[in-house]
Amino acid sequence: MNDKRTIFKNIGKNLISLATSQLVNRLLGAIVLLILPRYLGPADYGIYMTALSFFGILCVLSGYGLDGLFIKDVSRDQTLSQRYFSTNVVIKEFLSFLLVIILGLTIYTLSYPAKTILAILTLAPAVFFYSIMNSYSAVFRAYEKMEYNAILEISVNLIRLLGILIVIQLGGGIFWIISIIVISYLAFDLIGFILINKKFFKIRWATDRHFIIDSFKKATPFFLVNAVAVIQGQIALIMLSKLGNNVEVGLFSAANELTNILYIIPNLTATVLFPVYSRQYHKSSESLVSASNLSLKYMVILGLPMSAGIYFVAPQAINFIFGSSFSGSVLILQILGLGIWMLFVANTIAYVLTAADRISYVTMGNTLTVILNITLNLLLIPAWGGAGVALSALICGIVSLVYFYIIINFSFKGLIILKSFVKPLLATVIMSGVIWWLSANLFFTILLGVITYGITIYLLKTLNKEELVMIRHMIPFIS
Repeated sequence: MNDKRTIFKNIGKNLISLATSQLVNRLLGAIVLLILPRYLGPADYGIYMTALSFFGILCVLSGYGLDGLFIKDVSRDQTLSQRYFSTNVVIKEFLSFLLVIILGLTIYTLSYPAKTILAILTLAPAVFFYSIMNSYSAVFRAYEKMEYNAILEISVNLIRLLGILIVIQLGGGIFWIISIIVISYLAFDLIGFILINKKFFKIRWATDRHFIIDSFKKATPFFLVNAVAVIQGQIALIMLSKLGNNVEVGLFSAANELTNILYIIPNLTATVLFPVYSRQYHKSSESLVSASNLSLKYMVILGLPMSAGIYFVAPQAINFIFGSSFSGSVLILQILGLGIWMLFVANTIAYVLTAADRISYVTMGNTLTVILNITLNLLLIPAWGGAGVALSALICGIVSLVYFYIIINFSFKGLIILKSFVKPLLATVIMSGVIWWLSANLFFTILLGVITYGITIYLLKTLNKEELVMIRHMIPFIS
């Protein structure tokens, strides 16, 4: 019992650390989101997001799944830290160098306008700093010391926000704003280097050819999982920029940024629980199944009302945050919102399968959805623009969820996923009826939805006593 309580305490501490970090960072990001689209306008904001899309692809390719491998192995044996870390950085920086060269040739071939090309190339060198930053973050996660990651991320995002505000105050353009992003990643690396050396281990830049090759091979499954998941969204924006226009990219990006804020919930949970899942599976598959049931239940409870709520508040939210010039983002946000609960559940299942050494199934599922996504975008973007990208994402979400549901039920016995839906779905229907009937301004509607859903969940006794005790143990300041 004490061991179990210690595990829950540690999970709670890390969840609170990451949640605090994400909350503050999203707040800082929200300030940027309120200012930047209005300041740049739909066209320049579209260029900005196109540059970020290419940068996102560079980041995934340069990371090559090495951080996932580090977390998985070092969480079990911390004596591997120095060798894994130095090897990972060497591989990442070499890949970054090659990728920046390939990117330059690619965007020249795609015949983008000069302004878009310059924006992409201004941001591209940041991949060198971003790769090292993620290596530091992997150390914090493997050691389950998320508070260090939280402090660093908040500090860097504060630097970024202040820099952007100064640029806007001085009347600077998109290129100065992109330069601030590059500087913020560099700041993270400098602080992280000092922190790792003082608190964790001495960084020694030593590796060998055989270990590099071995790490590269072991990281490949992690890379395939991360690559197809992240690149899917980036490719969609790039396709929209070519098959549509910068205004369409700006409208879609505005809606997509709002839904991305909510995706921190499954990502944060998975970040904290992945090392725990990994250790549990090697002890017994039964303990992994028990933890999975609880995690999936929470994701359903949180995801369903968010999907429904976004559909109802989308018109008011878009107008309040971005202004009337982004009215074309309303339908896009509504479509994207419907898929939120699916991503919550599918993402959790994917991490469980990865921890249980079934990463090949995750790779296969993500690859299939990427192929489907690209095909649907080719068909839907010419007619629907940004809404076509959103509809494609929704269809892919449905396919992905069905696939992962089949795989995890085939892999483990004792999962009760469908049963977890009944009460949250009923509560969501009741909440939807109430906010549709009594809908007023944005903030009242959100508050009304939260109160209605919370009361309904409580009255339906969705969480049993054991689950409530687990939650209580996860709160660090409660004994």
